[in-house]
Amino acid sequence: MIKVNCTNDNKEFAKQYKVRGYPSVLVIKNDETVLKKIGGYVPAPQFAKSMEKALEEYGPVVSPAALIAAEKALKAAQAAVEKKDYPSAIQAANKVVASESAGDFRPQAQAIIDRIDNEGLQALKKARELLGAGQEVEGYAALAKALKTFRGTPASEQIAAAVKEVEEDAAIMGRIETVRKESEANELWRKADRAHAKKKYTDSVRLMEILVKEHAGTTGAESAKKRLASYQADPAIQGALREEVAAKECKRLLMYGKNFASNGKKDKAREFFQKVIQKWPGTKFAAEAEKLLNGLR
Repeated sequence: MIKVNCTNDNKEFAKQYKVRGYPSVLVIKNDETVLKKIGGYVPAPQFAKSMEKALEEYGPVVSPAALIAAEKALKAAQAAVEKKDYPSAIQAANKVVASESAGDFRPQAQAIIDRIDNEGLQALKKARELLGAGQEVEGYAALAKALKTFRGTPASEQIAAAVKEVEEDAAIMGRIETVRKESEANELWRKADRAHAKKKYTDSVRLMEILVKEHAGTTGAESAKKRLASYQADPAIQGALREEVAAKECKRLLMYGKNFASNGKKDKAREFFQKVIQKWPGTKFAAEAEKLLNGLR
C-alpha cells in the first residue's frame, strides 16, 4: 500500500498514470501495468466492494484475516517457547509454516521450529553420552524426557528411535530396573529411618514392611528386616508401638464418649469408655477412661 502526494514533488508520477483528480486509487502490477483505477471520492461500502473485486480478479492476494490468524499463531508459538512448552510452540509454528497465506510470518515460524529441533538434537546427544558413560538410568530418563519435551519436531523421530533401541536391549533394561528398584527402596528406607529417629515407630514399621514385601533383595529391604527384628526384641519399642496404636484408636473412642456424656447420654458414653478399658488395659488412655467412667456414676 503506497500513498503518493502528486500535487508537490510527484507530478511525473501523476502524468505517467494519468491522474487527473484526487483522490485516485490505482491497482498496479509489478511491471507498472495499471489493472484498475478508481477516480474521485467513492462511499466506503462501494469502495470496499470495488477493492474486493479487484483482489479477487487480480489475486492471489493474502487476505487481512489470514494474516491476522498467522500473526496470532506466531505469537502463540513465541509465548510457548518462552514457557518452554515446546509441543505447543511446534504446533503453532507448524500451523504458520503450512499456511500459504502466512506471508512474512512463515520464515519466523520456521526459525522457531529449527531452534527447537536443534535443542532436541542436543538433548539426544547428551542422553547418548550418559548411556555411553554407563549412566543408563540417567540416560534413559533423559531420552524419555526429551521425547516428551520435543514431541512433533523432526528430532523427535530420532529420539523415539533411540528410546526404542534402549528398550529392546534386555540387558540394559534389566540393569535400569535393578537400579530403579534399589533407588525406590533406598528412599523408603530413608523415610523409615527418619520415622525411627522421631520415635514414630508405627510409621517406621509400616514403611519397613512395605520394603520387605515389595522390594525384596534390595539393600533397603535387608536393612528393614534387621530393624524389624530388633523392634521385636526390644520391650521398650514394643511398648511404644502399643501406645502409638492405642493413641490413634483411644483418642477417637474417648472423644465420642465425652461428647455423649456432655449431651446427657450416659449409657452411650459408658459404652465407649469401657471399650478403651477392655481393649487397652494398663495404658494411660485406659486410666483416663476409668476416671471418666467413675465421673458418670
